[in-house]
Amino acid sequence: MIDIKSQIIKPALGLEDMRVVASAEGWNLMDVQSLGFFNKRNFRYQRVITITERSGSNWTDYQVPIELNSTNFNFSHTRFDGGDIRFTDTAENLLPYWIESFDASAQTAKIFVKVPSLPANATIVIYMYYGNSSLSSLSDGNSVFEFFDDDFFSFQKTLENANTYQTTPTYDGSGQCVHPDIVFFPIGWHGYKYWMVMTPYPYGNDDYENPSILASNDGASWEVPSELTNPIDPEPANGHNADTDMIYNDETDELWVYYVEKTNETSYLKRKTSSDGINWNTEEDIFSGKISSPAIIKNGSYYYMWYVESSGCTVSSTTVKYRVSTDGVNWSSAQDVNISQPGYIVWHLDVIYVPSKNEYWMLFPAFPSGSSCGNTVLFYAKSADRINWTTYNKIALDKGSGWDSTQIYRSTLLYDSANDLLKVWYSARGSSGWRVGYTERNYNDFLTNLKTIDKWKGDLTFGTVDNGILIYNGSGAWHRSYSKDSYSPPMAWRARVYYEGDDLYTGFRREADSCGRSTFTNRQFYSYDDDGNYEFTSGVYGYGSWYVMDILQLSGTKIQAIVDGNVKATHTSHVGTIPVNVVVGSKEGNIKVDWILVRKYADPEPLVSIGSENVRITFSSYPEDATIEVIK
Repeated sequence: MIDIKSQIIKPALGLEDMRVVASAEGWNLMDVQSLGFFNKRNFRYQRVITITERSGSNWTDYQVPIELNSTNFNFSHTRFDGGDIRFTDTAENLLPYWIESFDASAQTAKIFVKVPSLPANATIVIYMYYGNSSLSSLSDGNSVFEFFDDDFFSFQKTLENANTYQTTPTYDGSGQCVHPDIVFFPIGWHGYKYWMVMTPYPYGNDDYENPSILASNDGASWEVPSELTNPIDPEPANGHNADTDMIYNDETDELWVYYVEKTNETSYLKRKTSSDGINWNTEEDIFSGKISSPAIIKNGSYYYMWYVESSGCTVSSTTVKYRVSTDGVNWSSAQDVNISQPGYIVWHLDVIYVPSKNEYWMLFPAFPSGSSCGNTVLFYAKSADRINWTTYNKIALDKGSGWDSTQIYRSTLLYDSANDLLKVWYSARGSSGWRVGYTERNYNDFLTNLKTIDKWKGDLTFGTVDNGILIYNGSGAWHRSYSKDSYSPPMAWRARVYYEGDDLYTGFRREADSCGRSTFTNRQFYSYDDDGNYEFTSGVYGYGSWYVMDILQLSGTKIQAIVDGNVKATHTSHVGTIPVNVVVGSKEGNIKVDWILVRKYADPEPLVSIGSENVRITFSSYPEDATIEVIK
């Protein structure tokens, strides 16, 4: 058999004037994809870009700035946003890049490409491909720069706390309740779309913690259905009720409520059923043990249950158990679930099945190791097999500042697949006792936020995000947020920033002090040496406009401030050498940041030359996997 990689493909890709690559019957395009052939054949145009290092230093992963304009690029040959542009090295490996700006009408663009190796005083070649409008952009600043942020997830809560709690009528008159679970009927069931089970819990009094039913048609306005008397099961003679959960049985057209009766160290799982939500059958015993917060779902002909096995509120660990049933009454032996939230103890949980994603989703409160169950916040996990769960380090819902300021407790969730919307009802404790609030978020945004590693630390609560723009306001006192990592010169800082007025700044600064600092503030640019001595230049920018700002810093010898491409300050007397963090600060008023980055910096910067446009003609032959490519 012919070795097409070594004998045909590689030699063909080495030609510079005309390349003809043909694969005959039996050759699979996947054989050549890794060589760059598959990517190359999709583009109509190519340019050779030469990059010359001029500082005399060797660089790895240098972020080379590339400027496109009407003299070196034909903007009509690419997508309106430059989304089909790609860069490769000479071995046809794709290179990470970030498009800062691309204006086809004005015929200007600025792109940064990360080049793996840039030897001192040497010239290297990379390729730019474009001309395939079907492609979407691969622009990604996170894969290019030392530090990059244009979404500011660190300043966003994964889920926003509800401004106020919902009104939940309780038979004791307090309106306080916990442990909600909700079943949703798109077209309604016996007059309501939402059915909730919960337990009243006035100021933590478990005498009233008896399963109760509420219903609603909007998920917000709850009422006791006519002719229903709560609770559906009264306080037991010994112990107390707790930990409700509810499912809909589509085979019997019934609501089933599960709950536990806690007596000393033993919990007894109970069940009640109803064909109309009003009249509930006699309580049934299911099984007993150390059972907390059972979460039951019905999927097809099987019932699945998860619950927490725990010995108390101050334990150092808990175990999540899993059981299966074919009738909802007789359950399999318990199996340990693989779930862990590092630094936290898993507490009361809820689970749903999401058919559109074939996944199981869990919300669970958890308390810090060494603390107690009265100090919980909410986390999220998901699973494909019900046993092994993926958790996320970020908190899904943290404590609020009012009615939910003390504790976020057991919650329930629904998923609106048509709108990709995660809907959460959560019980919490705060200034008004125990209440239930509601929050929601686009699920994709929710999951992206959970997956994103926090890039910032400090006074994050003084930052908000509006359409991807960070708005930071100190509200009358100095507050600052810093990048989690620090950076050492030579380096460059760059950001698109809007200053509303005085007492706002951004740039580089250490958390501890101003040593090594370099910032734009009060229309001035300041630079500090390692001992805190400084110099400044006034009038470098104004208020009420967006600016692209640069700080270009060599170690201890020179630092420049550039605003919208114009050099506004060059300092040589007081320039730091020590590691510093990216900073955003405000005392009063708004500073807005569209994006912000840190990159490597050579002085002078590499010289970039963009070659002439090569027209590439690609077409497919009759066999599905036979391709001819011609470049001229």
